[in-house]
Amino acid sequence: MAGQPMPPQPAPPGPPLDMRIVAAFVGLPLIVLLDSLLWFGLSSVLPSYVTGTWQGGLELDYEFYGTIRAWQLPVLAGATVLGGIVAIGLGARFTMVLGLLICSVGVAALGLVGVDGVLIAAIVVAVGQGIYRPCVYAAAAEVLPFPRGQLRNVLFVGVYLTMNLGASLSGFVIFKIMDLTEFAVIFVALGAMGVLAALLALTLAVVHLAADPARRAAADGVAVPPPPVPTTRRVDPRFLAVGLGLIVVTAVPWMSFGLMWDLQFRAADMFAPNLMDTRWFFSLNPLLVIFMGIALAALLLVLHLTRIKVPTLLPAGLGMMVIGGGMAILLLSFAVGHGAMVVLAIVVLAAGEVLMAPLLASRIAGDQHGRLVTLMCAMWLVAGYLGSQLLTRLGPDALDALQLIGWAVTVICVLVGLLLAAAAYPLRKLLTPAPSEPPPGTPMPY
Repeated sequence: MAGQPMPPQPAPPGPPLDMRIVAAFVGLPLIVLLDSLLWFGLSSVLPSYVTGTWQGGLELDYEFYGTIRAWQLPVLAGATVLGGIVAIGLGARFTMVLGLLICSVGVAALGLVGVDGVLIAAIVVAVGQGIYRPCVYAAAAEVLPFPRGQLRNVLFVGVYLTMNLGASLSGFVIFKIMDLTEFAVIFVALGAMGVLAALLALTLAVVHLAADPARRAAADGVAVPPPPVPTTRRVDPRFLAVGLGLIVVTAVPWMSFGLMWDLQFRAADMFAPNLMDTRWFFSLNPLLVIFMGIALAALLLVLHLTRIKVPTLLPAGLGMMVIGGGMAILLLSFAVGHGAMVVLAIVVLAAGEVLMAPLLASRIAGDQHGRLVTLMCAMWLVAGYLGSQLLTRLGPDALDALQLIGWAVTVICVLVGLLLAAAAYPLRKLLTPAPSEPPPGTPMPY
């Protein structure tokens, strides 16, 4: 009727909640937590199992355990690349299930095969871990393409701190129960954790399939236009080149992680022997990563909600420089001769690790082609394995030589951090789609 006010119109519906993102934020950290309890728990119990004379130990010498460790690293690296290749056809989530199941079988078999099969079982565990690991980061990257890069950073930090939470908890749990039951029971329990993680990964894959908009529309009988970017789109050379470049540029700074552990234990043993006698010292790094990671994730979430654009490589480069500073403090502790310097170095190095590792992985994997993202994550992990273990396995034992190498790695970390920070804004401009250009990072439908 004329002159009467119009009834209030309902507000337009907002964008539907993407269950794939919700499932990733809930499922991936839980999967990583269970796998970390398995892997780090196994790392804690395996030396005692091989050399122990109680609860069904094998009563072998420590050199045999060294043989197992020597085999695990190359197998882990090779299986990581294999996982990236398998995921091209199978998809990151189903490949994750496969890796976790293989790992679980190997862990459970450790307590059943005896002396003759323990090496083979340990290799099976490494194969499963290698297949599984790149898939976690790939699943996180694939579900949050541009323009949700900052939210992807939050998820990567969450996955990283959850891994450290599992590392911190596993040692306390394993050492509490090691004297209470036989090793075979512990291995079966750890294998059960892997099976539970595999079931969660399978659930994540099913939810991802069911929540795919095209599949839902087809199930409802609704005709939908083809997506602007098909899942078989061409590989964008910009993202591929940046990802490969970051893997190459950061290969040498990864050496700081292996060198860091060696030097900090030597410094603590020399200047703070009381710290070495406390179990919390060995959990100090993962505990710091957990609390600092929570703070960083909260900050990144605020940046996402407020739409403040900070390129990912800027804090990653800052983290690299902080690692260089932490290495310098650690090296100076040998000259000062004070345990407080060692603790300060550990704190600074943990801060740099939180900034650098998950954010660098997010940028390397972010917006890659759906069939290449897992392979890119695999290459990044292999670079980390080789870099962090190279000096530990092949480097000199003399402290003076290690310190000299440490100063060289420190300088390289600072220079690479400056390079990443300087390139952050130009690379963001290069990788941001033009208005007429479709957004990158179409999620794969599996």
